[in-house]
Amino acid sequence: MASNKLNIDGIMLFEQPFARVPYENYRKIFRASQKNIERELGAVQSAAADLARRTPDTQDSVRTLETMITRVETLKRKLSDLQDGPSAQTQAVMRERLHHLNSVDELQHPSDPEFVRWADTRLDRWLVDWALRHGKDKTARKIAQEKGIETLVDIDLFMDIRRIEDALGKHSCAEALAWCSENKSALRKLKVLLSSFSSIHVYSRAPQSTLEFDLRLQEYIELARARKAQEAMAYSKKHLVPWQETHLAQIQQASALLAFPPTTACGPYKRLYDPIRWTHLTHTFRLAIFNLNTLPSEPLLHLALYAGLASLKLPACYEPGTRNPDCPVCDPPLGRLATEVPYSHHVNSTIVCRISGRIMHGDNPPMAFPNGYVYSREALEEMAAKNGGVVKCPRSGMECEFSKLTKLPLSCPPHPSLQAENPLVYPENQMPDGARQRRAASPKHEPDVVGHDTDKSETSTTKTESLTIHWSDLPEWMHDNEYILTGYRRELNSWTACVLSVFRYLHNETVNIHSHLEAAFLFLFFLATFDGAYLSAYDTVSWKDYAVFTIFLSAGIFCFFSSAFFHISTAHSQPVSSRCHAFDYSGIVVMIVGSSYPAIYYAFYCEWYYQVAYLTLITTLGLLAAYIVLNPEYSRPTHRGARTKVFIALGLSSVWPVSHALFSHGFKTLCHEMGFQWLLLSGAMYIVGALLYANRIPEKLAPGKFDYFFASHQIFHFFVVGAALAHYACILIAFNHWHDKIRICPS
Repeated sequence: MASNKLNIDGIMLFEQPFARVPYENYRKIFRASQKNIERELGAVQSAAADLARRTPDTQDSVRTLETMITRVETLKRKLSDLQDGPSAQTQAVMRERLHHLNSVDELQHPSDPEFVRWADTRLDRWLVDWALRHGKDKTARKIAQEKGIETLVDIDLFMDIRRIEDALGKHSCAEALAWCSENKSALRKLKVLLSSFSSIHVYSRAPQSTLEFDLRLQEYIELARARKAQEAMAYSKKHLVPWQETHLAQIQQASALLAFPPTTACGPYKRLYDPIRWTHLTHTFRLAIFNLNTLPSEPLLHLALYAGLASLKLPACYEPGTRNPDCPVCDPPLGRLATEVPYSHHVNSTIVCRISGRIMHGDNPPMAFPNGYVYSREALEEMAAKNGGVVKCPRSGMECEFSKLTKLPLSCPPHPSLQAENPLVYPENQMPDGARQRRAASPKHEPDVVGHDTDKSETSTTKTESLTIHWSDLPEWMHDNEYILTGYRRELNSWTACVLSVFRYLHNETVNIHSHLEAAFLFLFFLATFDGAYLSAYDTVSWKDYAVFTIFLSAGIFCFFSSAFFHISTAHSQPVSSRCHAFDYSGIVVMIVGSSYPAIYYAFYCEWYYQVAYLTLITTLGLLAAYIVLNPEYSRPTHRGARTKVFIALGLSSVWPVSHALFSHGFKTLCHEMGFQWLLLSGAMYIVGALLYANRIPEKLAPGKFDYFFASHQIFHFFVVGAALAHYACILIAFNHWHDKIRICPS
């Protein structure tokens, strides 16, 4: 049952941004005042020293003294204005917020009238925060004024954010660079602070540490886009070269940008010119200013709802016969709101080890590495037995003695960082702010949940929103399509986790995987049934018919399975993904060659010498292409030309027999007897799908809108399946023509 005592520590932890924002404002005011004092006093001291060194001149000395007095009086007036102006206002805001927090410190019970009033005010603050984040400025101001909480909300901060983001939207970096200059020291400290999390998983990868460089680089790109070469080189020397110690590779690449026009098709430079970079800059800036002020990237209202609903949500909440009227999640509107929220972590939940795929339970408890990654004890004991007592985290590469691991209780309070495939537990002093705030907002409770029978055997798989990440959070090797912004799986480093991701949660590879996985099973069905459905109906069928049908259908199975296998592997690791990518290419080669066998066999059914010539040519080119895609030596950029030539030759090899058949039999005859129209449809679908994929349409037209469905790669997959089915229809028509109508070759 839930505890009746207020979780004051959790409330205060969740309110960190509430106190941090005015502190950051006061810090900036103090820094500006300090610089002003240092500048004015430095000028006065310099003038005094200069006066002491010069030959005495009464009038000159008087003028110098008057100037010094004027500067001191001006400084005094500025400090006085500061005390009565921004400084006083910020101090008043800080006092109001501290008073608001202190008012809850002495309360003990959630039903206390004072706490109810305090919670109502907090809810008003969260509503204002939500409105400000969603551009509802007038609504936010109206709520703040009507509730009298202007000093308790961060309207000015979000107005600054809006102003800078609007400037970035208009392709101007001036406002953002000015903000970086004002907060340079704080950003440096923030970078050092976040670097302490480099050995563990965090919710964001501290993009603010390179924000100023990214802005400078974008200004350089705009000069290159305008073809202002001299200005661009001068700008690079002044603003980019100072970053060469940490960004040398990017600076070198940017230097070569001047040699490419904005319309270039060269991948790396095309991406530099892409306007989508402005969207990424806006996202990076927002993360930076949020982290600087300890603000979560999600609205506070969402975090509160997330924590509350996640602590109660069960599969039973969505079963009509097991709903409880006292459970908020069982209420249909709140249940819809909780759709994307993970299930509660309680004794009926199932946590699966990403190493072994086994369920963790009392006899196989979770064990935590010192860096926070968690796996089952059985899997780690087996690893330790093989490695002399040493275990290695497959995710981070960390090695340690088995005795250094920490056993974790399975009945711990719900924590959003736990995942079904790879639970994560953070030491209290290293927990990211987002996870810390979500946990702080969760009520302290026992494993059983009010309103649901804990004796039921049903289990639920724990999922979290952090299973997928944004493009900006990807490691460099996973960058492929910059127009797909969300839905990326994390780098999993585990085949078990990769396979589970196919069925456990939605990501931007889900459609790619299932489209070809189901197609592979469809062609497997065709392979198992083609004899009984077609070939056994004719007594003129020979082993050659069985061979070409088997080759084509097996090629389809191999192609679709290799494609699905590659897309499953894209979240594993760079070496594994690269090898599987070569496997995917080999599937394409096999499909091209395998499709040619039945087409050539039936197109030249009675001309065996043409069959042998064309099939020998295509098979040879296919073997050469397979060697190139599977040989690591040819995967280097220096062999791009050789790869391209072989694939072009392989693709064009089918043009010769098709042209020969057209010349020999005529278009109408081929369509009537050989199903040539289906072969043309197959080729058209391959070409159209490839063009959409190569040009990244439609996601290029609306970045972020096609992250999960209808992206160019997904459309290409369905076109490939359709093309293979059209090719199969062509083969069946040709087969029926020769065995139903002709039956024997003319002498």
